[in-house]
Amino acid sequence: MRFSERHGYKRVRQAMQIESMDDVLTNRLWNCLHTSYLEPVGEHWLHRLDSSERAFWYRLWHEHFKEPADQMPRTASELHDEMRRRFFEWSWYEVYDLIEFLAREDHNGVREHSFILECNTVMKEELAGYRFVAAQVTPITSPDEVEAIEDALGAAGVHPGVRNHLESALAMLSDRKNPDYRNSIKESISAVEALCRQITGDAKATLGDALKKMREHPKIPLHPSLYAAFEKLYGYTSNEGGIRHAMAEQSSVSFSDAKFMLVACSAFVNYVLGKTAEAGSKLSDAS
Repeated sequence: MRFSERHGYKRVRQAMQIESMDDVLTNRLWNCLHTSYLEPVGEHWLHRLDSSERAFWYRLWHEHFKEPADQMPRTASELHDEMRRRFFEWSWYEVYDLIEFLAREDHNGVREHSFILECNTVMKEELAGYRFVAAQVTPITSPDEVEAIEDALGAAGVHPGVRNHLESALAMLSDRKNPDYRNSIKESISAVEALCRQITGDAKATLGDALKKMREHPKIPLHPSLYAAFEKLYGYTSNEGGIRHAMAEQSSVSFSDAKFMLVACSAFVNYVLGKTAEAGSKLSDAS
């Protein structure tokens, strides 16, 4: 079994909830909706709500659902049951459609603000690939970024040292209960280090030393711009928040830092393995 299978990690898109939504995320977003929009209705008949509340629910049926207004629920209980039925039957993107509509169309500033904050907290904690920016649900992880990670995991399949580091980086990034961003970055850069060691044939080289050797490699020369970029990244991981060394204080690295490093290192792995294939070389004889 692969590392990801042994430890319960799914494909990148599933682990990071890209174009998907698991039961926990669905349940928690429902709770946000229920608390902000359904509980305030209380036990009222809808026609007894004030005019702004009636207009809000009418717009939901008329503009979002695009269904006959005379088929709207008449009581709070009917409204709750109908909204719940729809919510848990929908596809992931329909749920995002709804919460975006609610945030955008609600003109009660306090409710709108608190709803967006609560949804963003849930989406962050459950590693959804989306966040509210203003009142619009926006991807924080692009398809290109996800593809780079998945391609690197696939291409590195015959190089277990490289793949294991990438898988560990993804696992630490996608741990919803206890994410470890600092060590995720360390594992990402270690994947590059492992690959460069194989290419240079120096099993004890640091990444900095291996990059210098690769810059002048006869079969797979490293472009000067890439050399400079990864030399700086190596310097960043050696200094920022004590990523590769013992920390005296709590590291300040975040999800965005760890995601960037995983994507960047995955892209580098893809590039080097692609150049290796183009050169007709194997890593074992690349030196």
